[in-house]
Amino acid sequence: MRPINNKLLVKVDVKEKPKKGEEQMAAVSIMNGEVIAAGTEVKFTKKGDKVIFAPFGIDQVNPKENLVIVDETLILAVNE
Repeated sequence: MRPINNKLLVKVDVKEKPKKGEEQMAAVSIMNGEVIAAGTEVKFTKKGDKVIFAPFGIDQVNPKENLVIVDETLILAVNE
């Protein structure tokens, strides 16, 4: 799968479920993942980058593999 324009294909890091007694946020405010592929207009990230992104407006394309399409403008940071 090859994203177009400024879109990224990201494999989302899935965290373990909270243990009994641990708090869980009602809504997820950020997500982590690895860039699997990048569109031709992507400027700030590349394949293999570990990114933190906002989960709003993403499109899940393969739930079994936790793959989503993310607009580059939703990337908040690249882990270095």
